[in-house]
Amino acid sequence: MKTPFKLSLLSLAIAGTAVYAADTYEIGHTGSSAYYSLNGELKGSVVDDFDNNADIEKKELVNQSNNTVNVDLGGDTFKGSIYGGHVYDYIQNGNSYTYTPSEKNTVTVNGGEVSKDIYGGSAKYANANSNTVTMENSKAHAIAGGYTSGEHTVGNSTVFGNANNNKVIVNNSESGSIWGGYSYSGEANNNSVTVTNSNTRDIYGADGDKGASNNIVTVNNSTPNDIAGAVGREGTVTNNKVTVTNSKGVGNVFGAYTPLARFKGPVNSTNNTVTITDSDTVSAKGAFVDVGSSSKNSVVIKGNSSVYWVYGTEAGSSATESSVSIEGNSHTTHVYGGYSDY
Repeated sequence: MKTPFKLSLLSLAIAGTAVYAADTYEIGHTGSSAYYSLNGELKGSVVDDFDNNADIEKKELVNQSNNTVNVDLGGDTFKGSIYGGHVYDYIQNGNSYTYTPSEKNTVTVNGGEVSKDIYGGSAKYANANSNTVTMENSKAHAIAGGYTSGEHTVGNSTVFGNANNNKVIVNNSESGSIWGGYSYSGEANNNSVTVTNSNTRDIYGADGDKGASNNIVTVNNSTPNDIAGAVGREGTVTNNKVTVTNSKGVGNVFGAYTPLARFKGPVNSTNNTVTITDSDTVSAKGAFVDVGSSSKNSVVIKGNSSVYWVYGTEAGSSATESSVSIEGNSHTTHVYGGYSDY
């Protein structure tokens, strides 16, 4: 018999039964049979188990905010996704619509593997703010601290959510892409991602369609692909910070990355910073703007680092007042304080 993993939750609905504060939700299995118990009392079989590709998000949360989910997989693989809070849609009452946020949720995962995704808080049309995901000694397909996935238009009004003040912490683990905060149509500000002793794909402090500022990514002794303090497509993308230390085989590192300004509109991208210490990366750019101007961004290369391409700022029309500092025994090949395509 395998040791069951446990989830301690606040306000979760399982097969129509509400689970309230301080209850313990336990999933385990013997052979191919899965079961769940509530506070030690056996309740029956579950759809979401180790042997079927089912998703835990199908269990609707009664309260989409202020939930705590603690998961100890004990070395097993859970073939589904885990949400601290999840809002799938709006509630309609005649001509009135209610958009529920998913906020202040905490998810902790330790040991084993989550074959799909981990979300601190997810809301389709409302805010996903102040959520936290911590993963240690585990593996996941992808992670998002706060995630908003759509917009709803009624008449001349369009409603969408922001993803602010979210946090993701990953230690001694493997993961696909990681977002501190992601907003499909809104802003993503004041988010952070910290990755230590881990192997991941791309890392984004934030990805906000209408702007992303004051986000932080910290990477230590890890091997991610590309890193961006923030990704934005219009609006303001400022004061984002990336720090990479003791990490090898890293791809491209951006303080701020705005790849679609030509389609979405002007971007204000300033005061973004990248610091590389004792690490190897393909490139380091304080900011990249495909069309438009960017200024006052910086890159610092320290210690025994190797960075092939270095740009204080790369912008479509104007790259000004930016800086590059190379210290210690670091090696670079191409260095530009500012670079413009036009």
